[in-house]
Amino acid sequence: MTLPLALGAYFVGLVLSSVAIAQMTEKGSGVESMNGVETFVSSLPLFLSLAGGALVIPALGGLDPVSALRLDRFRWYDVPLGLVGGALAQLALIPIYAPILRFVDDDVSAAARQLTDRFSDGEIWLLVLMVVIVAPVCEELFFRGLVQGGLERSLPRAPALLLSALIFGAVHFQLLQFLGLGLFGLVLAVALNRTGRLSVTIFLHMGFNLMGVAGLLVGRF
Repeated sequence: MTLPLALGAYFVGLVLSSVAIAQMTEKGSGVESMNGVETFVSSLPLFLSLAGGALVIPALGGLDPVSALRLDRFRWYDVPLGLVGGALAQLALIPIYAPILRFVDDDVSAAARQLTDRFSDGEIWLLVLMVVIVAPVCEELFFRGLVQGGLERSLPRAPALLLSALIFGAVHFQLLQFLGLGLFGLVLAVALNRTGRLSVTIFLHMGFNLMGVAGLLVGRF
Protein backbone atom coordinates (compact mmCIF):
# COMPACT_ATOMS: atom_id res chain seq x y z
CA MET A 1 0.00 0.00 0.00
CA THR A 2 2.79 2.44 0.87
CA LEU A 3 4.66 2.41 -2.45
CA PRO A 4 1.62 3.03 -4.73
CA LEU A 5 0.43 5.90 -2.52
CA ALA A 6 3.95 7.32 -2.36
CA LEU A 7 4.31 7.23 -6.13
CA GLY A 8 0.91 8.90 -6.37
CA ALA A 9 2.03 11.71 -4.07
CA TYR A 10 5.20 12.13 -6.12
CA PHE A 11 3.22 12.24 -9.38
CA VAL A 12 0.81 14.84 -7.98
CA GLY A 13 3.71 17.02 -6.89
CA LEU A 14 5.39 16.65 -10.27
CA VAL A 15 2.21 17.67 -12.09
CA LEU A 16 1.62 20.66 -9.83
CA SER A 17 5.21 21.85 -10.26
CA SER A 18 4.88 21.42 -14.03
CA VAL A 19 1.73 23.55 -13.98
CA ALA A 20 3.55 26.21 -11.96
CA ILE A 21 6.41 26.21 -14.46
CA ALA A 22 3.98 26.54 -17.35
CA GLN A 23 2.36 29.55 -15.69
CA MET A 24 5.71 31.24 -15.11
CA THR A 25 7.21 30.75 -18.56
CA GLU A 26 6.14 32.23 -21.86
CA LYS A 27 4.70 29.95 -24.51
CA GLY A 28 7.49 28.18 -26.35
CA SER A 29 10.13 28.94 -23.73
CA GLY A 30 11.54 26.44 -21.26
CA VAL A 31 12.72 26.41 -17.67
CA GLU A 32 15.98 28.07 -18.71
CA SER A 33 14.03 31.34 -19.05
CA MET A 34 13.03 31.29 -15.37
CA ASN A 35 14.84 33.32 -12.73
CA GLY A 36 15.80 32.13 -9.27
CA VAL A 37 12.62 33.19 -7.50
CA GLU A 38 10.43 31.52 -10.13
CA THR A 39 12.52 28.35 -9.95
CA PHE A 40 12.20 28.22 -6.17
CA VAL A 41 8.44 28.88 -6.17
CA SER A 42 7.75 26.32 -8.91
CA SER A 43 9.65 23.65 -6.94
CA LEU A 44 7.53 24.08 -3.82
CA PRO A 45 4.51 22.00 -4.98
CA LEU A 46 6.75 18.98 -5.50
CA PHE A 47 8.60 19.38 -2.22
CA LEU A 48 5.38 19.97 -0.29
CA SER A 49 3.81 16.88 -1.89
CA LEU A 50 6.80 14.79 -0.86
CA ALA A 51 6.77 16.02 2.73
CA GLY A 52 2.98 15.97 2.97
CA GLY A 53 2.77 12.46 1.55
CA ALA A 54 5.43 11.25 3.97
CA LEU A 55 3.47 12.59 6.93
CA VAL A 56 -0.05 11.64 5.80
CA ILE A 57 0.40 8.18 4.23
CA PRO A 58 1.68 6.42 7.40
CA ALA A 59 -1.26 7.89 9.33
CA LEU A 60 -3.64 6.39 6.76
CA GLY A 61 -2.17 3.01 7.65
CA GLY A 62 -2.67 3.56 11.36
CA LEU A 63 0.97 4.41 12.10
CA ASP A 64 2.40 7.33 14.04
CA PRO A 65 4.18 9.37 11.34
CA VAL A 66 6.97 10.57 13.65
CA SER A 67 7.82 7.04 14.72
CA ALA A 68 7.24 5.47 11.29
CA LEU A 69 9.56 7.99 9.63
CA ARG A 70 12.15 7.50 12.39
CA LEU A 71 12.14 11.17 13.30
CA ASP A 72 12.12 10.60 17.05
CA ARG A 73 15.73 9.52 17.56
CA PHE A 74 17.78 12.66 16.84
CA ARG A 75 21.30 12.90 18.26
CA TRP A 76 23.26 16.17 18.27
CA TYR A 77 26.26 14.55 16.60
CA ASP A 78 24.13 13.63 13.58
CA VAL A 79 24.68 17.24 12.42
CA PRO A 80 28.50 17.37 12.10
CA LEU A 81 28.90 13.71 11.12
CA GLY A 82 26.15 13.99 8.52
CA LEU A 83 27.44 17.21 6.96
CA VAL A 84 31.03 15.97 6.76
CA GLY A 85 29.98 12.51 5.58
CA GLY A 86 27.76 13.97 2.86
CA ALA A 87 30.54 16.25 1.62
CA LEU A 88 32.95 13.30 1.48
CA ALA A 89 30.37 11.25 -0.42
CA GLN A 90 30.16 14.01 -3.05
CA LEU A 91 33.95 14.01 -3.39
CA ALA A 92 34.00 10.21 -3.62
CA LEU A 93 32.02 10.39 -6.87
CA ILE A 94 34.89 12.15 -8.65
CA PRO A 95 37.12 9.04 -9.09
CA ILE A 96 34.03 6.96 -9.92
CA TYR A 97 32.98 9.23 -12.77
CA ALA A 98 36.49 10.04 -14.06
CA PRO A 99 36.89 6.84 -16.16
CA ILE A 100 33.28 7.02 -17.36
CA LEU A 101 33.64 10.56 -18.69
CA ARG A 102 36.58 9.50 -20.82
CA PHE A 103 34.11 7.64 -23.01
CA VAL A 104 31.07 9.92 -22.65
CA ASP A 105 31.02 13.29 -24.37
CA ASP A 106 28.86 14.97 -21.75
CA ASP A 107 29.09 17.17 -18.67
CA VAL A 108 27.91 15.34 -15.58
CA SER A 109 27.23 18.63 -13.81
CA ALA A 110 25.43 20.32 -16.71
CA ALA A 111 21.94 20.04 -15.22
CA ALA A 112 23.08 21.34 -11.83
CA ARG A 113 25.00 24.18 -13.47
CA GLN A 114 21.96 25.20 -15.52
CA LEU A 115 19.90 25.29 -12.33
CA THR A 116 22.50 27.36 -10.51
CA ASP A 117 22.79 29.83 -13.38
CA ARG A 118 19.13 30.80 -13.02
CA PHE A 119 19.91 32.40 -9.65
CA SER A 120 21.45 35.86 -9.67
CA ASP A 121 24.10 36.81 -7.13
CA GLY A 122 21.39 38.34 -4.96
CA GLU A 123 19.36 35.12 -5.10
CA ILE A 124 22.13 32.72 -4.05
CA TRP A 125 20.64 32.50 -0.55
CA LEU A 126 17.42 31.22 -2.16
CA LEU A 127 19.38 28.59 -4.11
CA VAL A 128 21.04 27.42 -0.89
CA LEU A 129 17.70 27.35 0.90
CA MET A 130 16.16 25.22 -1.84
CA VAL A 131 19.04 22.83 -2.53
CA VAL A 132 20.71 22.53 0.87
CA ILE A 133 17.73 22.69 3.24
CA VAL A 134 14.32 22.25 1.62
CA ALA A 135 15.24 19.50 -0.85
CA PRO A 136 17.16 17.28 1.62
CA VAL A 137 14.49 17.52 4.32
CA CYS A 138 11.55 16.83 1.99
CA GLU A 139 13.32 14.15 -0.03
CA GLU A 140 14.55 12.29 3.05
CA LEU A 141 11.10 12.35 4.62
CA PHE A 142 9.76 10.85 1.41
CA PHE A 143 12.42 8.52 -0.01
CA ARG A 144 13.99 7.22 3.18
CA GLY A 145 11.27 7.81 5.75
CA LEU A 146 8.24 6.79 3.69
CA VAL A 147 9.43 4.73 0.71
CA GLN A 148 12.30 2.88 2.35
CA GLY A 149 10.31 2.42 5.53
CA GLY A 150 7.46 0.83 3.57
CA LEU A 151 9.84 -1.40 1.61
CA GLU A 152 11.61 -2.57 4.77
CA ARG A 153 8.27 -3.62 6.23
CA SER A 154 7.41 -5.73 3.20
CA LEU A 155 10.73 -7.00 1.76
CA PRO A 156 13.96 -8.54 3.06
CA ARG A 157 16.52 -5.93 4.07
CA ALA A 158 18.93 -6.09 1.09
CA PRO A 159 16.27 -5.86 -1.66
CA ALA A 160 14.47 -3.09 0.25
CA LEU A 161 17.61 -0.96 0.54
CA LEU A 162 18.65 -1.56 -3.06
CA LEU A 163 15.21 -0.82 -4.45
CA SER A 164 14.89 2.39 -2.44
CA ALA A 165 18.28 3.53 -3.81
CA LEU A 166 17.27 2.71 -7.39
CA ILE A 167 14.01 4.62 -6.99
CA PHE A 168 15.87 7.62 -5.61
CA GLY A 169 18.28 7.62 -8.52
CA ALA A 170 15.61 7.06 -11.16
CA VAL A 171 13.11 9.75 -10.17
CA HIS A 172 15.65 12.52 -10.77
CA PHE A 173 15.32 11.74 -14.51
CA GLN A 174 19.02 12.30 -15.25
CA LEU A 175 20.59 9.34 -17.05
CA LEU A 176 24.24 10.27 -16.59
CA GLN A 177 23.72 11.16 -12.93
CA PHE A 178 21.77 7.96 -12.20
CA LEU A 179 24.88 6.04 -11.12
CA GLY A 180 26.01 8.70 -8.67
CA LEU A 181 22.56 9.36 -7.28
CA GLY A 182 21.85 5.64 -7.00
CA LEU A 183 25.11 5.03 -5.12
CA PHE A 184 24.46 7.95 -2.79
CA GLY A 185 20.90 6.70 -2.34
CA LEU A 186 22.34 3.36 -1.24
CA VAL A 187 24.63 5.13 1.24
CA LEU A 188 21.61 6.93 2.66
CA ALA A 189 19.56 3.72 2.75
CA VAL A 190 22.25 1.82 4.65
CA ALA A 191 22.82 4.76 7.01
CA LEU A 192 19.15 4.83 7.95
CA ASN A 193 18.94 1.07 8.31
CA ARG A 194 22.02 0.90 10.54
CA THR A 195 21.30 3.94 12.73
CA GLY A 196 17.50 4.00 12.72
CA ARG A 197 17.63 7.81 12.62
CA LEU A 198 16.31 9.87 9.72
CA SER A 199 18.23 12.85 11.07
CA VAL A 200 21.45 11.11 9.96
CA THR A 201 20.35 10.87 6.33
CA ILE A 202 18.93 14.42 6.32
CA PHE A 203 22.30 15.90 7.29
CA LEU A 204 24.18 13.52 4.97
CA HIS A 205 21.98 14.78 2.15
CA MET A 206 22.54 18.40 3.20
CA GLY A 207 26.31 17.93 3.21
CA PHE A 208 26.22 16.23 -0.18
CA ASN A 209 24.18 19.01 -1.77
CA LEU A 210 26.15 21.76 -0.05
CA MET A 211 29.42 20.44 -1.46
CA GLY A 212 27.86 20.24 -4.90
CA VAL A 213 26.54 23.81 -4.78
CA ALA A 214 29.84 25.12 -3.41
CA GLY A 215 31.71 23.47 -6.26
CA LEU A 216 29.47 25.13 -8.84
CA LEU A 217 29.68 28.56 -7.21
CA VAL A 218 33.38 28.61 -6.38
CA GLY A 219 34.33 30.40 -9.58
CA ARG A 220 31.46 32.84 -9.42
CA PHE A 221 32.70 35.09 -6.63
